[in-house]
Amino acid sequence: MTSPVNGLAASENQISGVNSPEFKQCGEAVMELGQDHQLIITELGQLRRDNALLRQSLEKPGLRETLGGIGYILGLLGTAFFFAGKSKK
Repeated sequence: MTSPVNGLAASENQISGVNSPEFKQCGEAVMELGQDHQLIITELGQLRRDNALLRQSLEKPGLRETLGGIGYILGLLGTAFFFAGKSKK
């Protein structure tokens, strides 16, 4: 006996064949996808935490930036004193 499904003829065994090997493979694939989904969600959460920590550490200047700023200011002051001393002679 055949019944049309989406314009195609299929036997009732194919439609209601819950115990068929194809259905078992499909169920296994769904279970595997569910496990992969949970793994991806876990890893994504870890990446988000790492990203938040990285952003937080980049918000405040470190030792390198601080020393660079001080050096820049001292360089400008040195240049200003050089020209100030040169013009007094």
